Amino acid sequence: ADDPAAARVALDALSDAALDEPGWHAARAWLARKAGDARREEEALRGVLARRPTDGEALERLAGLLHASGRGEEAAALRRRQ
Repeated sequence: ADDPAAARVALDALSDAALDEPGWHAARAWLARKAGDARREEEALRGVLARRPTDGEALERLAGLLHASGRGEEAAALRRRQ
C-alpha cells in the first residue's frame, strides 16, 4: 500500500493507454512524495496542473509544498486559483 518501489513496478507494467497524461504525472507525484523528494513531486504536480489547471488536489498539495519551502506568495497565488 505504501511501497513506492512496488508501485513503480506496477506502473511500469501498465500500458500507455492505462493512464492519461495527467494520471502519469499524479502517479509520479505520489511516488516522489513517498520517497521524500519534494523537488520531483513539485515537478510532477506542475505537470498535472499544466493539463488540469483546476485539479484541486494537485493545487492544494503544490501550494503546501511551496509554503513549506518558503514560497508563501506563490502558494497563496495557487490557492486563489481554486
